[in-house]
Amino acid sequence: MMQWIKPGTKIDFVGQMKIWVGVSLALMTISFISLVLKDLNYGIDFAGGTELLVKFEKPVSSADVRSVVVEQGFGKNVVQTVREGDRDYFLVRVESFSSLSGEQAKEIKSKLSAALGPEVLKRFRFGSETGDKIEIKLSRQAAPGEMAAVFAKIGVPDAQVRPDGKPGDNQYLVILTGIAKKIEKALAARFAGNAIGILRVEAVGPQVGKQLRTDGFLAIVYSIIAILIYVALRFDIRFSPGAVLSLVHDAVIIIGVFNVLNFEFDMTVLAAVLTLMGYSINDTIVVYDRIRENLPKYRNSTLSEVVNLSVNETLSRTLMTSFTVLLVAGSLLFIGGHSLFGFAFAMFFGIVTGTYSSVFIAAPVTIALENWYKRVRKA
Repeated sequence: MMQWIKPGTKIDFVGQMKIWVGVSLALMTISFISLVLKDLNYGIDFAGGTELLVKFEKPVSSADVRSVVVEQGFGKNVVQTVREGDRDYFLVRVESFSSLSGEQAKEIKSKLSAALGPEVLKRFRFGSETGDKIEIKLSRQAAPGEMAAVFAKIGVPDAQVRPDGKPGDNQYLVILTGIAKKIEKALAARFAGNAIGILRVEAVGPQVGKQLRTDGFLAIVYSIIAILIYVALRFDIRFSPGAVLSLVHDAVIIIGVFNVLNFEFDMTVLAAVLTLMGYSINDTIVVYDRIRENLPKYRNSTLSEVVNLSVNETLSRTLMTSFTVLLVAGSLLFIGGHSLFGFAFAMFFGIVTGTYSSVFIAAPVTIALENWYKRVRKA
């Protein structure tokens, strides 16, 4: 069997506790300052945007599709290949949410009122929360085809009009194909002779994106609380703070690194953070379990000596497990492509911080808290 750490190794982890805790506090401080000075570079999932499902008759590469999207001014984008059977589809996401500006919407409203008559157009609603959609209400019933023809007449071609609400409400939802049509035309020009189809167009509004951000960060908080309760019940209430602090340490530093480097923070990165919290607590639990086993064996030893012994005994297992996971995360990082970069980078960097916190943060912090508890109890 391969052994990285020989039996009987005695590294004084507890003796260097102040140095490692100081390094962690410095990194966490930098992360907090960066988050105060500027917001995260949120991805389309959290910032809002438009999503298209595109199909091609002949095979093309995702890199070529992405280059076309960038050329159209959509710098922040995600292009993913979706394979179904023997055919590849492309999921294209761009941050832009609406192809209309406020002034353009006012112009459309004016022309529509003139075409239908001021007494017919009762309501015209367009805003940042509606995207490429216009909500209208008329004083009379009109067929969707009739309304589509009216929009084409006033210079809004390809508008899809459908009833919105109960029959008799005379409410209609007008779906514009501005962003989708712009990307489709650009792809058709680049891949001439290759039939292109837009199978689906969906939009995520800024308000929805904000709600997703809130729910995502709440998921991190709830996970930490659940782990706090689990460790308290599984071991002892005095073990819980060390485990929780190590998790907070990992999450804050990973998020801070993404903010400092201005990497895109999206749903996949959030999933990586939650995954790493589970990985990190698993490492911490292994160390805690060995401490609990060794405490009855070495009753004449101090807690610091037992913790040092336990960390040394589990060090080989910790390093080998982390190295194995790093190989997988590294493969995703270097050959996984653009769409997996955020997830892979978070996993790769998080494995390092998670291993570090399990060895240098969780166990030593437990000693510090135990010493503090003894002083309080004695007082």
